[in-house]
Amino acid sequence: MIVLKYEIRFILFHVQKKLEDLINTIYEQYIIYMNPVAFSIGCFNVRWYGLAYLATFIISMKLVKNTIKFQKPIAFKSSDIDSCLNYVIAGVILGGRIGEFVFYKHKLFTMEIFYITKGGMSFHGGVCGVIIASLIFAKLHKKNLLQLGDLITMCVPIGSFLGRIGNYINQEILGKSTTIFEPYLSEHPVVFYEAFLEGIVLFLILFRRKKLAITGRITSEFFIFYGLFRFCTEFVRVSDGSLGILSIAQWLSIGMIIFGSILRYKH
Repeated sequence: MIVLKYEIRFILFHVQKKLEDLINTIYEQYIIYMNPVAFSIGCFNVRWYGLAYLATFIISMKLVKNTIKFQKPIAFKSSDIDSCLNYVIAGVILGGRIGEFVFYKHKLFTMEIFYITKGGMSFHGGVCGVIIASLIFAKLHKKNLLQLGDLITMCVPIGSFLGRIGNYINQEILGKSTTIFEPYLSEHPVVFYEAFLEGIVLFLILFRRKKLAITGRITSEFFIFYGLFRFCTEFVRVSDGSLGILSIAQWLSIGMIIFGSILRYKH
């Protein structure tokens, strides 16, 4: 019995060791060092980050078209959403790129803004771009701006979640050093903190169809909670730039919280 007991322990030890080696191999080869390029067509590389944006727009379109009937009064048709998508895409890309250079690189008049394959998108800049695009669309198509804002901001967590996964694959958004996760990690996995808070949690907060009956409710809560989540995660994130005791992103997030609070108070 004693010999059998030791043999079982010996076998379990080696099985455990093999499993640990397998997990470490998968983690190092397919998770930590995942290739940013999903596939190539000739000399053109299709990146996971770009696919994340594409998936965001497709899922968001489906979600919005299934949701517009819950707005009261019903103010949008399916064709309106198709038209609005072009404005939103332009706002996200132009706003995100311009924001990256204005907020963090302190440049404006540079052709680098158009080199989108080199990466660099400011979320806060994208928000500004979408606000401007929404203002233009609402003015031209005679739509209620806050009703439009409710539909757009409801979809932002989808893009935030998928975008953060894309950031991880690109090895972007680094966390500050920590001993909490040793020996597996030497820094905070801040990209996953943000994917969870700004993606999953924020979506659960915003996606309540009954909120669509109160114009501006979803929009105001988006600004408040995104700003709050981003402000907090910045404490464990390697800053892209600072202004005084806070990072630039934290100051921008404070602005979002204030704006959202004013909107919430008025509506």
